Amino acid sequence: MTFTVQDVPALSTFRIAGVSLVAGSSGRRRRIRCSVVAPVPGDAGPLLGGELLLLQNPLSRSVEGEIAQVVAQWDDVGLAGVAIPVGPGRDRLPLACLAEAEKRRLPLLALPNNAAVIELAREVDRAVLADQQARLNRMQRIGTAFTDLTVCGCGTRPMDILDRLAALVNRPLVLFDEFGRAVETRRPAELDDHVFREHDHACAAMAEPGKAEASTADPDRHCLWLPLSLRGVPHGSLHLLATDRPFDEVDMMALDRAVAALATTLLLRQRDQRLSLQAQRNLVADLVSGRRANEREFARRARELGANLAGRQLAAVVVVPMTSAEGVTEPPEWPAIVDCLTAAAGNHGGTALCGGTAETTVALFGVGDRERLALVAEDALNRLHRQHGLGAAVATCLADFPVLPHAFDAATRLAHYGAQRAPGVYPVEQFRLELLFERLNSSAELYHFVRDEIGPLLEHDTRGGQPLLPTLRAYIANRCSKTVTAQRLRIVRRTLYRRLVEIEKILGRDLDDGHAVMRISLALWAWDLISAR
Repeated sequence: MTFTVQDVPALSTFRIAGVSLVAGSSGRRRRIRCSVVAPVPGDAGPLLGGELLLLQNPLSRSVEGEIAQVVAQWDDVGLAGVAIPVGPGRDRLPLACLAEAEKRRLPLLALPNNAAVIELAREVDRAVLADQQARLNRMQRIGTAFTDLTVCGCGTRPMDILDRLAALVNRPLVLFDEFGRAVETRRPAELDDHVFREHDHACAAMAEPGKAEASTADPDRHCLWLPLSLRGVPHGSLHLLATDRPFDEVDMMALDRAVAALATTLLLRQRDQRLSLQAQRNLVADLVSGRRANEREFARRARELGANLAGRQLAAVVVVPMTSAEGVTEPPEWPAIVDCLTAAAGNHGGTALCGGTAETTVALFGVGDRERLALVAEDALNRLHRQHGLGAAVATCLADFPVLPHAFDAATRLAHYGAQRAPGVYPVEQFRLELLFERLNSSAELYHFVRDEIGPLLEHDTRGGQPLLPTLRAYIANRCSKTVTAQRLRIVRRTLYRRLVEIEKILGRDLDDGHAVMRISLALWAWDLISAR
């Protein structure tokens, strides 16, 4: 606890003598460095600031006439306070002296005429020495405490550092993130909630970074704070909030050590996270390529990386980001996509191992069942859009361990297929036919199939006249029901019959033949795929 002017009247010798603070009470938190005894103001010798000046004699009449200048000199030197005998036949110090001291916030102590000034000064010096020893002990404890926390490295949580700091300085503290939002708070147990709420976080955020010299010179500052940076990149700030005790160099030292310990811990965590992500990426790459054939060994490595796959269904998941409506043209960094996938899996009781790149992120999910996989994929899609303004194609495929490489291959092709169309979740089980056509799309076979099945109809619609392809699509989409098709097209059945007869003539196919209708339906799907190139 810093020894200040407000503590002087409570010292036993001062209390017995009846010493009281009579002016400048707003400056009572000035810290006392030592005591100086002088017979009269002019005999005090050189003053450096921080002294408690104790006068042995009352102010003379000549001094009273220049009291404003004398008090101004005391304040300009930086005295912590002045103790002056009242004088015989008086019950208080001169009014001019009190007024000037109050104006300058310089604490004045009224001494009784019979006060033993030398003994009073000795007790002040004893209190100052005790305060200095207590501060040295606190500094040693702080240095030891934060050295131990730093040596623990990754075993230390940032919250442990905040708890230790709050206990050492016995002050409220606030940790702000890089956006100025309060993310963690601590307060001493003896402080009531309303005391903590009185501190204005906005005021704390606007304060200048604290220094020990500034804090002792300005005991009324609202907070003491330092920025938290990792390799020159701002990550927030740590603030100590003011209480009824002024800040001192011990508070500043504790704050500095806490910020250093936080930065070291976060840097070590970042390094471990990078190594863990790289290990995940390598493990998933081995699985995708088929180099991880031992399921038990793979499960052990996954568990070491924090993904417990035991008792869960495995699913290959591939994410391909795409340009969103908000105009995002580049995907976020790969770790950001990994965070979305991992959070989505954990939110639904699952786990995830991630690999690949930002352009094509591959992940192995461990989930409860097929329905849970759909929820996880939808959650990941929503997180990508909400946090990064990004749409994506998320392809999923449940599979047993031995066939996971094939599942990843199918999911990758489907995700790229979906990224050319619309954001969404694409279960491989529902898009097998599209995957088959996508594989055939790179060869001429698919085009020849389309030409043989519906080529004449495409040529008919190209030449002009009544387009018949929409009618054929509606007829097949409505399961070859003439009644429903006519209703959907909003035409009479006679018109529909005439069009269907014309389609049969052009294609040379019987639309009542189920096999022929199946080939035409496949050809329409294939034509859509070719047209989307």
